[in-house]
Parts: sequence; C-alpha cells; structure tokens
Amino acid sequence: MGAAERRLRQLVDGLLRGEQPDPEACSEALWDALTEVQQEQFGTAKGLTFTYAIRGNEMFVSRKDKSLTRATVALAFQNALALQRSGEG
Repeated sequence: MGAAERRLRQLVDGLLRGEQPDPEACSEALWDALTEVQQEQFGTAKGLTFTYAIRGNEMFVSRKDKSLTRATVALAFQNALALQRSGEG
C-alpha cells in the first residue's frame, strides 16, 4: 500500500467514525490514491478485467471508450461514503 492509499484510508476511517475532514482534502487524497495504482489490473462484479489511466483530470478505463472526470469520480466516492455511513453500503 502506497502513501496516498494510506492517507485516503485514514480519511475514510475518520469519516466513518463521524469526523468531518475537509472535502477538498478527501478529493485530493482519492485522486492521489487512484493515480498511484493506475495501470494495475482490477476486476468487475462479473469477473471481467480492466485497467485505467489518469491523464490530467480524467480517468480513462480500458473497457470503455469514454472517460470519467475527476469531479464525477469524487461525487461517486462521496455517495458511496454516505451509503456506508447510513449502513446501506
């Protein structure tokens, strides 16, 4: 686990304990962690493999012809955290 991933884990653990870190710090930590592990192989829920690359403020996934913006990734992350805090995730 790299430094960026450790920082992100610390922030997420704090959020789940009810702490309120700076949203911009969370967004930065998320993007740094994603950048740190780009080009590693991941799997979908159906077992299909993919990689991604970060270029500027966009994420390009190998299985898609489209990119995800940094803002979209940050919003999805915040939504996932909210679900986890509510016990639904």
